Amino acid sequence: MERPEILPIGSVLYLKEGIKKVMIIGKRMMKEKNGIQYYFDYTACLFPEGLMSDEVIFVNEEDIADIIFLGYDDTDSEQINKRIIEWQNESNVKKGSMAIFVDEE
Repeated sequence: MERPEILPIGSVLYLKEGIKKVMIIGKRMMKEKNGIQYYFDYTACLFPEGLMSDEVIFVNEEDIADIIFLGYDDTDSEQINKRIIEWQNESNVKKGSMAIFVDEE
């Protein structure tokens, strides 16, 4: 499976630190801590359960162990992905990691 630079919404994957499948439901989401904004590559929910509360799973590329299914992509998605890449290249927002937010659990 050829892996796109940014995974599409609906992609199903395994995380390195997990035993359940998750599904991507958002891209480049922000999370704040102590007045500082951080971004994560993706937000996800458990699969097949779906989003069962207001809690989402924050995921970065380096957290992904295996891609089970690639979600749907089209020209609209490609345009959004181009804007996301431009934003990443121009933004001063730091990439987050769950280690930063571990005390919130």
